Amino acid sequence: MNQEDSERLYQLGKYPAHKQFSQEETNFIKSHNPKNKYIIKYAIWRQERINNAYACFIYDLFPGRTRKCAADYSLDVICTREPTDAEYDELIDNYGNWSRVMHMWEYKTIEGLINDELLNGNKVPEKFIKEFNYRKEYGFTKNQQKEHRNQFTKQRR
Repeated sequence: MNQEDSERLYQLGKYPAHKQFSQEETNFIKSHNPKNKYIIKYAIWRQERINNAYACFIYDLFPGRTRKCAADYSLDVICTREPTDAEYDELIDNYGNWSRVMHMWEYKTIEGLINDELLNGNKVPEKFIKEFNYRKEYGFTKNQQKEHRNQFTKQRR
């Protein structure tokens, strides 16, 4: 990418959220931000959550970054996938507005995530559903899992 293209992408990224890109601007952004640049992640928080929302749906905008953010160390990523065409178009329409490493939605129940994904025509991976339900039963954090094991041990005595 040359200096002019880089400067133009920077200027496009500074547009306010209500500004709609022209078709030419959208094509320019897409030519420099291919679909495989972004990753969709399904993750579960490792820590105690005040709001009890442990399931996460994440748009990772810079998956190849070398410096990790705090969320990378606090989440267990169970599954990943490429964005669908509709999700990719949404990412391009919001180019520059998020200006962060990732955009995340949190869910208290797996059903909420499944319903949102069905509205977009996607399916939540079965592996993620099984892992979430397992952790829901045995505890999302190591402290909760330890308490569950202690209770189980006390019952066996």
